[in-house]
Amino acid sequence: MGLVESLAFHPPDRQKTAEVFAERREVARWKRTTKSESGNEICMLYFNYGHEYTVLYSHGNAEDIGASHQTMRKLSKQVGVNLLCYDYSGYGLSTGTVSEENCYLDIDAAYNFLTEKERVSEGKIILFGRSIGTGPTTHLASKKPNVAGLILQSPICSVIRTVFGNFGAALQFMDIFKNITKLKPIDNYPVLVIHGKQDKVVPFDSGKQIYKKLSSLKRKNGADVKCLWLDRCGHNDIEFLAERQFYEELRNFLQIVIAYSKIRQDENDEKQGCP
Repeated sequence: MGLVESLAFHPPDRQKTAEVFAERREVARWKRTTKSESGNEICMLYFNYGHEYTVLYSHGNAEDIGASHQTMRKLSKQVGVNLLCYDYSGYGLSTGTVSEENCYLDIDAAYNFLTEKERVSEGKIILFGRSIGTGPTTHLASKKPNVAGLILQSPICSVIRTVFGNFGAALQFMDIFKNITKLKPIDNYPVLVIHGKQDKVVPFDSGKQIYKKLSSLKRKNGADVKCLWLDRCGHNDIEFLAERQFYEELRNFLQIVIAYSKIRQDENDEKQGCP
């Protein structure tokens, strides 16, 4: 693990997470596991309510799915989607050591679990990353042009930029999760960027830069980029201080995803000569 990685990741107490899974039946009920390409066992929670769309969620830094399972389940129920969340290698019950590369392999493993084992169509998957979780989410989004949509909450431009701002230019060689450089291929599905204006962990300007870059791309078939800027919110309080607005915007975005998916399907049918 490099210097930046050792400073960037802050896994919470893993023993507490083990206790959550051992003592709470409702959590153990949703537990799933898969193996990443690095051989690590990745612990997941799969809230499958039989909805048409499924969110693949990548959580923030100093949290894991044991600590945030109630928030994840609430999001699933409030928005009307299935939701798969997973712990990075070295977080919670996932084995191995956390690193940028392992995070990429971890989200690949979770995505493959959905598409291969659960037979979820990639066109029914919405990628959702929060904070440092926007790193693996953006990386996967840049490689998957056929997913249904992308949500970035409190996104980082990169780890170095988040900590040092423009003064971090000299340290780019050691930077990780360089999201701002991976946005160009993300032009084929709707995107929603969410950020609190009072964020002291990931500055609001980071979300604005991500939104501006995505909006500047030539979008296909009207695949809009939306934003939700929250005046009173910081980094970890959006779901509480702006609960109604947050979930309402997510439900609205789901409708945009559904409408765009139909446009894309009609276009594919036309290309194939379907009546």
